[in-house]
Amino acid sequence: MRSKHIRAVTYTGVMLAMTLLFQSLRFVFPGLALVSLGPFNLLQILVGILVNMCLLITAWNAGILPGLLLSALAPAAAFMQGQMPIPHMIAVAALGNAVLCLIAWIPGAKEWTRFALTLIAALAKFGVMSQLVLRLVIPILLPSALSEAAAVTKASAALSAAFVWPQLVTAAAGGLLAFTISHRLPKIAE
Repeated sequence: MRSKHIRAVTYTGVMLAMTLLFQSLRFVFPGLALVSLGPFNLLQILVGILVNMCLLITAWNAGILPGLLLSALAPAAAFMQGQMPIPHMIAVAALGNAVLCLIAWIPGAKEWTRFALTLIAALAKFGVMSQLVLRLVIPILLPSALSEAAAVTKASAALSAAFVWPQLVTAAAGGLLAFTISHRLPKIAE
């Protein structure tokens, strides 16, 4: 039992390191942010896909508690990297990540069930985050956190662009990527 616990902690640490590495791609390849993919940019999509992949692989292979821990640590790191205009977004992103992990995670689920749950989880994450951003953060929390009207307007546009539709795209693509490779990785939790 102790060995399994140590392996889960180690697995979680490795997945956290990979998540932080993927989030740091913003600093290594900042030019990718200039490549537009419709309303999104390539860097935003790439980082989002890789982070969502790490969240799901952690939940599936190490267990739901490590997945939930990573769900909270990833947005905290993104805030420290300057990717969120206000600290309130840490909780919003953590909740969206937790919803993704909780819905997609079922121990011993058959392959087709896990695939369907992954897509449902992506929709749920999108729904939770878009509602929180559009109904709570932008109209209530943002004006109280930023004093200048111009800053509120700019931050509102940035939050809408980053935390609404891209969440559906990156969660679904990251989930499909995780789905295709997670069975090839070692499992700690069964």
